[in-house]
Amino acid sequence: MYFVEVYEQFFEGNGKYEIFSSRVFYSLRVVLSRILLIFCFAHIIEKGWDEIISQTVSNNPELRTGKSMGGRTMKQGSFLTSDLNMKRQGISVIWGTFLSQLDDHNGTAVEVMGVDKASTLMKNFFLNIRREEYIYFVKENEISTIHRNPLEGPYPYGRTGMTARDPLQGFLCLKYDKAGKPDTRIIKPGKLTPFIPGRGGFAAPLQWSGPGKSQLERLSNGKYRHIASYNLDELIDLGWDGAMYVSTRGRHAVIDKYVPFINGYDSDSEDEYEPIDVEAGKRAGIIGLSPDEKGKHIIFRMMNDDFHHVVLTSNGFALP
Repeated sequence: MYFVEVYEQFFEGNGKYEIFSSRVFYSLRVVLSRILLIFCFAHIIEKGWDEIISQTVSNNPELRTGKSMGGRTMKQGSFLTSDLNMKRQGISVIWGTFLSQLDDHNGTAVEVMGVDKASTLMKNFFLNIRREEYIYFVKENEISTIHRNPLEGPYPYGRTGMTARDPLQGFLCLKYDKAGKPDTRIIKPGKLTPFIPGRGGFAAPLQWSGPGKSQLERLSNGKYRHIASYNLDELIDLGWDGAMYVSTRGRHAVIDKYVPFINGYDSDSEDEYEPIDVEAGKRAGIIGLSPDEKGKHIIFRMMNDDFHHVVLTSNGFALP
């Protein structure tokens, strides 16, 4: 319990929500893992376990011979016989034994740990972490000035959509249309779309509190300019991260086609739109899916907490 309290106080007290903005929130686990790993090594040194491991390896040279646990022959000069691997194996044994005793509610483990010393070490360690250890990105207002092409580069590792094991993390956009009726869209994330986790580890939905949120302005002829008619530079200036949705609202030429999604710039069934150069949009990668996107796996969570696993098609989704 104490460790959890220190963890929460540290990240709350140092402005977690300012540092880890929505654009870089996905990196939080990586940063935390690194800091916790450094803490584990600090604890090992504090307890003198590293010296115990070094002495054990020195007194038992046979540990570097024979076969590994996986059955591989340990050749001299290889990683298996290196000091790094010996130390890694020793640390794993010590931590494994210690955690096993904790799982069995063995009081010996608590005595070995030394609660008071562990408490002091945790306080000193977490309260003295330099900001440079956990700040890897510029602030949100500075990021917004950096223009990146969302059509270039790969999807984030683990969310490539190549297989059912690393699907794209789609999400719902929940809002009200101009008539005040509930309106839901399924959003396909882009290569730069931040992953904001919600319940069950799925991407959190994007929710609007009420109608009248559209960013589109009515032209002098009474029509609107559809998001699919914007060129790539204009979309990047608006902060497009590559997310798309299948447009099914309004009167325009891209019904049932994938178009860019930018919060507030999606179409409405009440509106009429200016003509759209569909072929130019396809060539630019703004309208429709590129060939390498078709068939990608995607999952998204519905409002009843059920999740759907489908694959992308030219005009929507299909079962895999």
